[in-house]
Amino acid sequence: MGVDLSAEMVRLARRRAGERSLVEVVQGDASRLEPAWSPAAVVSVFGLQQLADPVTAIRSWYDVLRTDGRLCVLYWPEVIEETGPFELLDKVIGAERDRSWEDALLPALDGAVIERDDLISYPMTHPDAATYFDAADHAGPLRALALARGDDYVADLRERYVAAAPAGEWTHRPRARLIAVRKPRSRAGAARPTS
Repeated sequence: MGVDLSAEMVRLARRRAGERSLVEVVQGDASRLEPAWSPAAVVSVFGLQQLADPVTAIRSWYDVLRTDGRLCVLYWPEVIEETGPFELLDKVIGAERDRSWEDALLPALDGAVIERDDLISYPMTHPDAATYFDAADHAGPLRALALARGDDYVADLRERYVAAAPAGEWTHRPRARLIAVRKPRSRAGAARPTS
């Protein structure tokens, strides 16, 4: 089951799912799942940081899991990279990301068996800074900012970004945080990772 607030994202997901009878796509608030669903797993890939209250959302996802259910969350942490497209975007925008919620994620999962809590990194290559910016604007981390501030703001931001970026192909290794937990049969079975 896929859940998204955007009617357009739901339409696209339904089209992509086609005639698969086991796939359901729902327009709704993914930050609070229906307890009746009782899923075996909840997966969120780069959605957590888009929500108004990530801590409440991650607890909500954990709470609806059935016993032995798994929750896997991947998101961009406070420090994604020291240099590269993400770092330059923060610098050009001139705003710090609010990550005050990040330290509260694991405490919010009290009772869970933490199976993995790692920073993972893979190389990404973009043909040039303009291509990266346009992708971030149209379908990535800039989309909400673009909708809120408008085309003129984004055009100015793009101009400053491209001027400050290196010319040509741009390869970087951004870090994402992966948290994977299991809902134990009882609270007594819960454990924190030893590493």
